[in-house]
Amino acid sequence: DYTVALPPLEAGTYRWRVSATTEDGLDISSVRDGIFTVLPIPPLAKPAVFSPAENETFGANFFKTNRSIVFRWKKNTEATHYLIKLYSSKKQKIFEREIAANEVSVGGNPDNCSFVFTELAKLSRGTFYVDIRAQRRLNNGILFQEGNASVRYFVIDLPQTRKIETDDAGVLYGR
Repeated sequence: DYTVALPPLEAGTYRWRVSATTEDGLDISSVRDGIFTVLPIPPLAKPAVFSPAENETFGANFFKTNRSIVFRWKKNTEATHYLIKLYSSKKQKIFEREIAANEVSVGGNPDNCSFVFTELAKLSRGTFYVDIRAQRRLNNGILFQEGNASVRYFVIDLPQTRKIETDDAGVLYGR
């Protein structure tokens, strides 16, 4: 009775064989290979995103009182981590962060998760989208199960900056 612990295996078919000899040198290895298959792990469900609303517009009035955008979604009980990515409408990645599920601020409802995005300087006028995925990682940090992405679009609508006009300063002292 021997047990062998294997490292995490990816999907596929694997063969194994026992090779052994007695103390007298007699070969008692297995005659045939053992075969087993590891099936692909199905993805975790998409998180249901509550906030921002689809195509919600954040204007100047919003940013006068807020210095962050809060993303809220329904907790996935199987997730150990969440991956949050923010993209421009041209699919350029602006922000990416992996957060442990127990570190995601929950607020008053334990079934909800939220992330406060404070790096507003990375945003400008235009359309953006956030990609939120649940993940399940092993204790050693290896990704075990990836989730399907929930995508939510939102718009930053700030007024166009005008070119500032100044009066002619004339000849400055020291010239």
